[in-house]
Amino acid sequence: MSNQNGLLDCILLLEVTVMRKTLLLVAVAFCVGLISHSSADTASVSGVPAKTTNIVSAKSVNLQSTGDQGTISIPPQITKYAVTAVQITNCSATPILAQPAIYTGASASGTNIVAAAVITTATATTKVVNSTVVAGTLTTALTASTLYINVTVANSGALTCDFYVVLNDLS
Repeated sequence: MSNQNGLLDCILLLEVTVMRKTLLLVAVAFCVGLISHSSADTASVSGVPAKTTNIVSAKSVNLQSTGDQGTISIPPQITKYAVTAVQITNCSATPILAQPAIYTGASASGTNIVAAAVITTATATTKVVNSTVVAGTLTTALTASTLYINVTVANSGALTCDFYVVLNDLS
């Protein structure tokens, strides 16, 4: 039951029990328990904390030059995380040769999160490229406080794009 649907069910339950004047205390206790455990992102089941999903980004990353062209800062309260998706969008032009990659260390060092690949499908500012997260990274808890966007092959013309990284907070 989602948090919002649960609260709506709770309100309906309270309305029905008030009209019937039966089991009002049970309905109130149910709703109080629901509200006190009602955070969709941080709720826990059987004492196991749920992951909180975060999106971090770097905007207008220059893809016409090679090397580290952008950084993405991980919020300081997140000390351990797993990357689940990377999206590239809002490109200023159609990419021709650009091959960006994402690493946990500067100058293409550390853990490779997204391998260098052409992103020619980003043909308009409304297109979104779902980059493939390196298989081993999907099952690795990362701790780097900064991610580096490294361009291995520069685009032949002026090009900037926005990068969005979806991660689950495991701290």
